[in-house]
Amino acid sequence: MSRKGRRRYLICYDIKSPRRLARIARLCTRHAVRLQYSVFEAWLSAAERHQLQHALMALIDPAQDDIRIYGLSDTAELTLLGRAPLMDDVLWSPAL
Repeated sequence: MSRKGRRRYLICYDIKSPRRLARIARLCTRHAVRLQYSVFEAWLSAAERHQLQHALMALIDPAQDDIRIYGLSDTAELTLLGRAPLMDDVLWSPAL
């Protein structure tokens, strides 16, 4: 997957139902890397983001669930405190 034409996103969710939570986690795992229990990072094109957003909307109960997709710039600063989400020698970045 090329970085060209893609943007980095942070996907976070709070889902009330364990069944919906499992479905949303499986969907996010197919498109992104899990950083924490309900936090993912993904490199997506505009079309991929739209498709993912549409698929997530179909799974949630809008009255009870909350999903947030934050667009991150390439220069976004990152500070890690405590246990790192990935091993030291692993960098999450699609091939250039």
